[in-house]
Amino acid sequence: MDGFKKLVAEYIDISTQISDATKHASVLKKQRVQYQQTIIEFMKEHGLDELNTQEGTLVRKTSKTVTAVKKDSVMNQIQAFVKDNKLTEEIVDSIYQNREVKEKDVLKLQKPK
Repeated sequence: MDGFKKLVAEYIDISTQISDATKHASVLKKQRVQYQQTIIEFMKEHGLDELNTQEGTLVRKTSKTVTAVKKDSVMNQIQAFVKDNKLTEEIVDSIYQNREVKEKDVLKLQKPK
């Protein structure tokens, strides 16, 4: 039983360390985003795609992301092919009701307030 108590105490200690590091990382990420925006604007204004530094090269690229699929969007796209509104709703509802659900067991430390 003492071994288990020690294991729990170590788990809580590690969890606390991770929480503190995450908070610090969050602050650093916010700073990085602010600096990034300023650097990108400077590079755009001066027509630069790359910026050489002693640590390496900063490269400005444009990335594209696809937005999440929304029910209204799916319905509109299906309606473009299937003119039956009731059938369209049934198809969309079936898609959303039969999506894969992934489950995972996790531990979360809840500190008393």
